[in-house]
Amino acid sequence: MAVTLLWRGAFTNEEVNALHAEAFQTRLYDESEWNWVEATGRHSLGWVTARDGEDLAGFVNVLWDGGGRSTTERAASGPPAPA
Repeated sequence: MAVTLLWRGAFTNEEVNALHAEAFQTRLYDESEWNWVEATGRHSLGWVTARDGEDLAGFVNVLWDGGGRSTTERAASGPPAPA
């Protein structure tokens, strides 16, 4: 299946926390510890979601200072799908 990229694509905290844990080999945080939906709403210019069908396969957060500077943070992706 083709991967679909979306600017400001919908995601859940559960999805991004699972992807983050897998990509960075950390423990799985829950929403009360790491709330991506709230954080991106307050501090991000936007984000890109990558979906392989219904599954979240990648996530890139684009932080913004409210002026002229932005940077990417926490680019994460899961393992490649089997061929």
